[in-house]
Amino acid sequence: MKTGIFGGAFDPIHKGHIYMAQKAMEEYSLDRILLVPSGHSPNKTENAMTAFSHRYNMCKLASEAVPVLRCLILR
Repeated sequence: MKTGIFGGAFDPIHKGHIYMAQKAMEEYSLDRILLVPSGHSPNKTENAMTAFSHRYNMCKLASEAVPVLRCLILR
């Protein structure tokens, strides 16, 4: 199984993220893509970011709409 990994702050995750993931799947003939929310965005201060748990849950909800996407946490 060919798997891609797409990481980002996903604050919030949006249609552009999903579109890029789908295009990467087509371009590289991937079977699935793992969405990995980062702990911190280099473009925002900690106080300006949405809590990680909320960003992870948004990621999970967005990935449910596209069966080949999965959201996970790397520890």
